[in-house]
Amino acid sequence: MATNNPTATLSKKTLLTDDISTTEGKTENDIEIESEIKNHIKIDIKSHIKSDIEKNYNRYYSTGMYKSRYPSINQQTLSVIHQAFKSLHIENPIPKKPFQVLDYGCGEGRYLRHLLYSHPQAHFTAYDISSEPLQALAKSLEDYGELSRVDIVYGETELENYSRARGEAKFSVALLLFGVLSHIPSALQRLQILSYLRNSIDPINGQLIISVPNKARRFKKIQQALNSHEITYSRIIKQQKIDFYYYLYDTKSIQREIQAAGLDIINIKAESVLPESWVTSYRLLGWIDKQACRWIPAKWGYGILVSCKVSAL
Repeated sequence: MATNNPTATLSKKTLLTDDISTTEGKTENDIEIESEIKNHIKIDIKSHIKSDIEKNYNRYYSTGMYKSRYPSINQQTLSVIHQAFKSLHIENPIPKKPFQVLDYGCGEGRYLRHLLYSHPQAHFTAYDISSEPLQALAKSLEDYGELSRVDIVYGETELENYSRARGEAKFSVALLLFGVLSHIPSALQRLQILSYLRNSIDPINGQLIISVPNKARRFKKIQQALNSHEITYSRIIKQQKIDFYYYLYDTKSIQREIQAAGLDIINIKAESVLPESWVTSYRLLGWIDKQACRWIPAKWGYGILVSCKVSAL
């Protein structure tokens, strides 16, 4: 079963491997670009082969940079989640059991904490491979007396045990937000995660909500330098070099992966027009951006936001 103590001793195995397939724009030898790009970003294709994703995100979170860059939620994303809850209430206005919600790659629970208060009838599962943000989430939940409504699941091994213990129970809503899918370096692994989530949500009314970065708007210089939408970059944060892998999407590529996992798309939208750090830092700007997203097609968004359900076929 899950534990509400994310610091429990667990296997360090993650959902990622070091296996990187050769893609268009890459030779048999690993490509390495040594010139520094704007804002202290450096490209290093070899770095993600050896990188420890969990360690890097723990380091990133511990610097305080994540919280300062993204202090709140994206209002457009939150509205799509609320719409999923609204559809659940329409289908089942008097539920016999609390709605079950999975936040896969929850971090410190930016969205989960908002949903706790706006949807008191729901029970949540918070999953991540990084312990630092989960510890912060656990402390926040304990401070506000909400720890009993959230199962905190740390690492792949515990997720497997937790899933077995749940048996046939399904989630009403699953969240895969803020580019979590884009940090998975293997197409097969991304498909496995999407398939796991498909199998985890209610096959009739369940929804999976995904957001990914748009390659038309993100890291364009790096993409041009590599001739690829698969990139690895480093950020220098408080004199720490932290490596990140990113798979950048367009609307067609995210639709292909979703459909390959046996999911049907309900809608696909722009996640924001302006950069995520702007719309999460300034409430008024976030509200204006949310209104603009009504008119901006997904292909022009800073990120791509998709709601989907289990395929009927």
